[in-house]
Parts: sequence; structure tokens; C-alpha cells
Amino acid sequence: MLFRTVLVSALAVVPAGAQPVDSFRELAELVELGEDVRVTHRGQVLEGRVLDISPTSLTVLAGGVPLELDEAAVTRIRQRWDDPLQDGAKRGFLWGSIPATAVFLYFVKEDGQFPADAVAEGLLVTVGLAGGIGAGIGALIDGARRDQRDIYRRAPGRRVALRPLFSRERLGVRVAVAW
Repeated sequence: MLFRTVLVSALAVVPAGAQPVDSFRELAELVELGEDVRVTHRGQVLEGRVLDISPTSLTVLAGGVPLELDEAAVTRIRQRWDDPLQDGAKRGFLWGSIPATAVFLYFVKEDGQFPADAVAEGLLVTVGLAGGIGAGIGALIDGARRDQRDIYRRAPGRRVALRPLFSRERLGVRVAVAW
């Protein structure tokens, strides 16, 4: 029972990864005007500031020039993402307190019984110290972490590619179909 409780508690603080959207309508909910983004447009990566988002286009200020990008030509948009400090503190608290609690309970056991006074006081001190140290370390790690995450990725459409095959032994066409 204790193991299940600990496992459920540990899983509860792990955030689910955000899935990128595949339309500019949904993108408007994720991006604020003036926010810095990295856009892959026709195979080129542009870094700029969002000026406007419509259901069919995105206007970005890149290199001092406003560019209106059509949704059909944009394959990926990335956004700067800072890992929340409280998330690291929660994980650090669990990673610090759970093993310390297990070790404490293992060594406190006398003749198969737990002395009530030792468990009550010692467990609080152990969880508090180890959890507090772990929370501090977790918050420091998350505070130093700067990353980018995909917020838009165009859904691949159906594509058909035809490639001619020419050689001394062959003459034909290679067909590749992708969804």
C-alpha cells in the first residue's frame, strides 16, 4: 500500500509534454503577440517576433523586416520554454524525501516493530531535510534550463513522389506514397 501511494505521488508531479498544434487557429491560443519564435518556412529557419496571427498566416518581424508567412509554407514553429521552478522543486522534494524515508524506516526498525516516538520525530526531520535539499537542487536545475519546444508542426499530407530509374540494366519509375 505504501509503495502504491509513493508511486502515485511521484507520477502526479511529472508534467505531461505539450503536443504541438497543426493549425494556425490553434496556434493563436499558444503564442502571444510580441513573443520570440523560430519558424521553419520553406526549409529556412527564421528567428523573429510575432506581429500577427490569422487562421491562414503568421506575420513575423525577422531581421527588422515584417514577413507574412502562409500556413501552407510553414512546417515548424518553436518557442522558448523555461522549465517552471515549482516543477523542479516538486520533483526534487520527491527524489530527496522518498529514498531518505525508505532508508530511515529500514534502520529504525527494532525487533520487527517501529518505535512510535522515533518514527514520528525522525521521519519528519528526515523528510524535511532530505526533501528540502532535493527541492532546492531541483529548483536550481530547472531555473538554469532554457530550451525550445515545438508549438506548431504541420501535419504531413499525402505525398506521391515519382523518380525515374535509368541505368544500363533498368528503365522505369520508382513510386513512393506517404501519408
